[in-house]
Amino acid sequence: MRRTQYAAAAAGALAFQICGAHAQSAVTLYGLTDVFVGSLKNSGAPAHTSVLNNGGMTTSYFGLRGREDLGAGMGAFFALESYLRVDSGASGRFTGDPLFARGAYAGLDGGFGKISLGRNANPYFVSTLSFNAFRDSFTFSPMMLHTFIASGLGKPSIQGDTAWSNSVLYTTPSWGGLTGNVIYALGESPGNSGQGNYGANITYAGGKFSATLAAQYVAIAPLFNNGATTQKAIQAGISYDFSVTKLFAQYQYANSNNTLRDNTYSISASTPVGAGNVLIAWAHTARSFTGTESKLRNTASVGYDYYVSKRTDVYINYMYDKVSGLATGNSFGLGIRHRF
Repeated sequence: MRRTQYAAAAAGALAFQICGAHAQSAVTLYGLTDVFVGSLKNSGAPAHTSVLNNGGMTTSYFGLRGREDLGAGMGAFFALESYLRVDSGASGRFTGDPLFARGAYAGLDGGFGKISLGRNANPYFVSTLSFNAFRDSFTFSPMMLHTFIASGLGKPSIQGDTAWSNSVLYTTPSWGGLTGNVIYALGESPGNSGQGNYGANITYAGGKFSATLAAQYVAIAPLFNNGATTQKAIQAGISYDFSVTKLFAQYQYANSNNTLRDNTYSISASTPVGAGNVLIAWAHTARSFTGTESKLRNTASVGYDYYVSKRTDVYINYMYDKVSGLATGNSFGLGIRHRF
């Protein structure tokens, strides 16, 4: 009987060790699917387009991540994250998008903070999505559309992708709600070893009030306006949760080396109603070239995002878009988003 007890205890200890080792280096599959049906027409578009599209509120993706405990408070981690188009089953945000365009990196973390090598989300993008009510919607968030998507105004205000390849990202520890990120992306161009992108942000999140300041310099981008070769940009954002509603405000200034300038303002709000939130947002961009204002863009959205559960929500959104000198655009979408 005693021998049986010893064997059971030994088996239990071995199982505990195996589980513990597995927990230290476990790999997690995670992601999000978002699909909507509606009608899209941006300012200047010739007609409405009826769509069943991917990513009404968030671009769909899946990923694998893992972390190994190295001891002494340090860990090694990795992540591989791929966009997908749920409406068609295709990979990427568009044809030709890299397989792991959302993120592909490995690094170390500990008391010193975190350092990540590979393809990392740039801090400017993170600040932009964190301080508007529609967050990272590239379909209905006025601020995201004005910042990263081409329109009747021309090419987007901010050059470069939302994640940077060949980059080193350092994240500080949190000091009383204050954190910072610094990123540098190598150009990897023969004869131009110093050419690259760099940026940083600092964010404070303390109770009801939050704020961010982000800046970046881009020298590697395929979409520069009117022959520009570099761009500097800065953005400030604040939010305050009044309980009955949460308000957001953002200001952005983009300065290209061909005297093209963009000034963008955004105000938005998220108001709890029932099991969801009413979302309202507006963004205004004034684009000037050689000191003369050439075009204005105003975009406004209103929507309701209803949470069926912690992982699933349904939403309905409407967006108005107007570029000076072009016909008005109106878009509508009804969709579902599920996290796994």
